[in-house]
Amino acid sequence: RQNQALADQIAHLQEKGAAATAIEAENEQLRAIVHLAQTSPGITAPVISSYRASPYGSFMIGAGESDGIARGSIVATGDGFVIGRVEEVSTDQSLVRELFAPGESVEALVGGMPVVLAGQGGANAEGNLPRAASVAEDVAVFAPSLGQRPIGIVGKVESNAASASTKIYVRL
Repeated sequence: RQNQALADQIAHLQEKGAAATAIEAENEQLRAIVHLAQTSPGITAPVISSYRASPYGSFMIGAGESDGIARGSIVATGDGFVIGRVEEVSTDQSLVRELFAPGESVEALVGGMPVVLAGQGGANAEGNLPRAASVAEDVAVFAPSLGQRPIGIVGKVESNAASASTKIYVRL
């Protein structure tokens, strides 16, 4: 009986620990949203369809015209990375086209060097810089057309002495 009581107590404490961890994670997300709201105008809207699972490079958010959303509005993550623009708007929801959707391209700056990034889907893009360009992995990528906001991070750099360019892979 004592072993069972101790096992029950351990299970109860593990459940409380998991709940505390979940609350901490939620608090961190809310802090990021508050910071973003204090530094950038806009609204917070829930994603109501999976943007990772969409084969079309788009996803739905739970905000629309009644919330002040307009076609062309910028959509960003809680960390401030731009992930797309509103393409269609209804009263209470909007369709967002991903910045790195297949077939999309965006002019960007990587370490001060201009580059055109071609969307590959799945929050990934690639581009070519002159071979002499010095770019490191994990460097933030910014888009002048989006108010110099960050749009991704350099994930990989491929350089070949036989090539005139350096290929970079950018991820959200």
